[in-house]
Amino acid sequence: GADAVVESPNGRIRARVVTFAGVQPGTVGLPFGQGHDAFGRWADGMGANPVRLLGKTADRLSGVASHYGVRVKVAKA
Repeated sequence: GADAVVESPNGRIRARVVTFAGVQPGTVGLPFGQGHDAFGRWADGMGANPVRLLGKTADRLSGVASHYGVRVKVAKA
């Protein structure tokens, strides 16, 4: 995989990109819970937190952060 910058109107992250035939074309999938800004010397700066891309959008029925429908741009880092 290669490094890329993933950017939404709400923020941007740097992430490793791997193509996978099982993902709908035009769709980006990011794992949640793998990026840390802190948590000690072993976890600090490891990975990227895709929550930065979401903004304050919430699901209408549950009130949980909306993980779908955020448009992003992907560019080579």
